[in-house]
Amino acid sequence: DRDGRRIKALEARSLCEAFQITGSERPGQVAHRTLDGSVEFTFAEYAERIRAIANGLHSLGVQRGDTVALMLVNRPEFALVDAAAMHLGAIAFSVYNTLAPEQINYLLQSSTCRVVVTERVFLPQVLAARTPEVEHIVLVDGDSDGTITLADLGRRRSRGFRFEDAWRECQGDDVLTLIYTSGTTGPPKAVQLTHAGVMFMARGYASAMPAMVGGRGISYLPLAQVGDRAMGYYAGSMCFGTTVTSIPDPRQIGAALVSVRPTAFGGVPRVWEKIRSALVAAGLGDPAGLPDAAKAAVRARIG
Repeated sequence: DRDGRRIKALEARSLCEAFQITGSERPGQVAHRTLDGSVEFTFAEYAERIRAIANGLHSLGVQRGDTVALMLVNRPEFALVDAAAMHLGAIAFSVYNTLAPEQINYLLQSSTCRVVVTERVFLPQVLAARTPEVEHIVLVDGDSDGTITLADLGRRRSRGFRFEDAWRECQGDDVLTLIYTSGTTGPPKAVQLTHAGVMFMARGYASAMPAMVGGRGISYLPLAQVGDRAMGYYAGSMCFGTTVTSIPDPRQIGAALVSVRPTAFGGVPRVWEKIRSALVAAGLGDPAGLPDAAKAAVRARIG
C-alpha cells in the first residue's frame, strides 16, 4: 500500500483466508456499522459471529456449493450472512429489493436455493415468490410465524461441524457469489464470481490505486450489483480492513460523507451529478470561490 507495508491478505488463495488474516490483524477495529451507530461490531466480533452463523446455516443443511439468497438493504447483517455462507463453501447471492415476486421466484428457481435471508419489509414478496425448494426463511430484524431469527440461527449448532476445516477447504476456483444480470436480453443470467477472480480484482485495485488500509468506506449501492459488493465488502473490508458504514437510503449519502469522511468513495455518474447539484445549490459550485484553507484541504485529500 501507500506507505510500503505488505498487505498480507492479498496473498490469500480464497476470500475466507483473506478475511481471517485481516481479522487477526485488527481485532479491535470496527468492521461494520450503521450511520447512527446503533449497530456496530469489531473485526473480532465479526469473526465470532461468522463462525456462529456458519454453524447455524450448516444446521439447516447448507453445504459446500449450495446457494443462499439474501434480500436485504445495505446493513451490517448482510456482511455477516454473506461471509458466513462463503466460509461454509456455500454461494450467497443478493436479490434486488425492487423486484416483483415473479422475478424473485425466477431467481429462486434458477439458484435452487433452500434458504432465504431477508427482513420484515420484504417478507411479503419473499413469501409470494417462495418455491417448493425453499425450506427456511431467516429474518434479520425480528420474527414472524414460519421464520427463523438471525439471533436464533446464530445459536444453532450442527453436530460434527468443523468451521476451520470448512473455510480452509475453499479453493480459488470455487464460486464465491452469483451476480444476476439485469435481464435486458432476456431472463437474468447468473454470473459466477470465483474466490480467485475476486482476489485478483483486489490485487489489481491495490496496484492501481493506493489501498486505504484500515480506512473508512460507505456502502450504499445495491448489493446485488458487483460494485459495492466486490469493492466495498470483499476488497475493502475483507482484504484492506476498511470500516464500512452501511446506509439503506441513498438520500443519506450527503450526511454520510460529512459524518464518515470516507478515505475512498465511488459512485455511478448520477451520484456525482446529484452531489454537484447539491454543492451548486449551496453556493459551492465554483472552486475559485472556496477559501484558500479549504482548497488546500481538498488538494491534500485527493493528492
